[in-house]
Amino acid sequence: MSADKNKRFLFTELRPGVRPHHLLTFYFAAFITVGLAVLLSVLQPFLLEAFLEIPRAEQGGVTGTATVIGEIVLLCVIGAWGAASDKVGRRRVYVAGIFIVGIAYALHPFVSSTFHLYIVRGVYALGMAAASGMLATLVGDYVVNRDRGKANGFMGVCNAMGAAIAATLLAKLPVKLRETYIDSGMDITEAANTAGWKTYLAIAVFTLVGALILRIGLAGRDSTKQVDRIPFSQRMKEGWAAGKEDKITGLSYVTAFVARADLAIAGLFVPLWCSLYIQENPAALGTLKKYQCAEGSEDTCTDMAGATCTPGTDGCLIADGSLDAFQCMNDGVCLSLAGMERAGILIAMIGAGSLMAAPFIGILTDKINRITAVAIALSINVIGYGLTFFVDDPFSTNMLFVAMLIGAGEVAGIITTQSLIQQQAPEKSRGSVIGFFSFCGGLGILINSYIGGQVFDSIAFNAPFVWIAGLNLVVVFACLIMRKKKVKQESSSTDSLSAK
Repeated sequence: MSADKNKRFLFTELRPGVRPHHLLTFYFAAFITVGLAVLLSVLQPFLLEAFLEIPRAEQGGVTGTATVIGEIVLLCVIGAWGAASDKVGRRRVYVAGIFIVGIAYALHPFVSSTFHLYIVRGVYALGMAAASGMLATLVGDYVVNRDRGKANGFMGVCNAMGAAIAATLLAKLPVKLRETYIDSGMDITEAANTAGWKTYLAIAVFTLVGALILRIGLAGRDSTKQVDRIPFSQRMKEGWAAGKEDKITGLSYVTAFVARADLAIAGLFVPLWCSLYIQENPAALGTLKKYQCAEGSEDTCTDMAGATCTPGTDGCLIADGSLDAFQCMNDGVCLSLAGMERAGILIAMIGAGSLMAAPFIGILTDKINRITAVAIALSINVIGYGLTFFVDDPFSTNMLFVAMLIGAGEVAGIITTQSLIQQQAPEKSRGSVIGFFSFCGGLGILINSYIGGQVFDSIAFNAPFVWIAGLNLVVVFACLIMRKKKVKQESSSTDSLSAK
């Protein structure tokens, strides 16, 4: 037993009964869980355009509604999954969750209406509720308390890698398949449909293989903590009461509502923005690297009008690429796929911003007042999302910088708000307070996804981002007001003690 207790792996001390391969499998689980979530969002515009043929003016609303339905399902079942994990073990629940996500991917090619889409999204949410819940739980099961920060850091790296690979590599699968089928003489529409269903089925197979790996590699039931689970209704009552009793706890619930929505808005509407923008502005194809004629190229180069141009200049394309681009300009699915490729790059940049900012935000959060840290984090979101107001073209170089700022703000919001609630949650009702905090985060995703979808369709493609920037700004002011009151209270207490 002593040898188990002192076993160290990847700079962390493992809990008794946990082996190094259990922790490695957990990090693999983190990699695929987030990757699958990101991939679903990136592929969504292709699904709406090629399979469902949803009018472009309605795609934002459909996207928002699908997310709302998924979030409702997640909020309804995540407590039940948690209770099940205490009875049958984390491994079985995690494997079941990833398996259901794989089934949801396999069902996507058979979606023929928005009603079917909403049902499939509900199935996906059912599985993702189990997977995401276990992802948050297993850190505590596998690693001793003092090393959980390091384990969370490794998990964050695996999350970012999963998101980046899903957005930049796997998202290109339907593009490559479609091009292959067209080159073989297949009809354009048939090529798109065939590429789509093969992509979803390939991802489903990968997901089911991933579930098998988790079944083999995660620790069994004997290595998890067995705890008494508080009923959901009691958890909500205790969490609500704690927020009323302590204003800072109440503030943390508000920050969760915003910080979780920050994550959702980027994943939902960046792919849709890129897809619809390029369909309205097909000349943006000239900014894609695969069509560009680089400086020093010896190939014949032309612009979109077919005139000879100087290699390396804006809008100058390789001659063959120019022909491909011209054909793509008249093909809505091709344009949607081109937008999807660009979205993958932007999501990868968001991940890069998160990776670079996370260590600094973590250190800062431990060194200053937690309310101040939250205010700083959400201010980054105000800047990052707010700058989208000045971005009309998501294919521009400026958008790459904005995406990195958005990523930095997202991770800053998650780290600081979680640190604040962990600081405030009393020991006797810690589970209820953190549970209510998570509930508020889910509610934030639900409400803001719906609003984002509506303003995306009715106002502008960048409207959801500007909306969330404004929401962050309101909460920043709330944090500053609360911080000022807290400082005054501490000052009054000090003066009172001095007088005595």
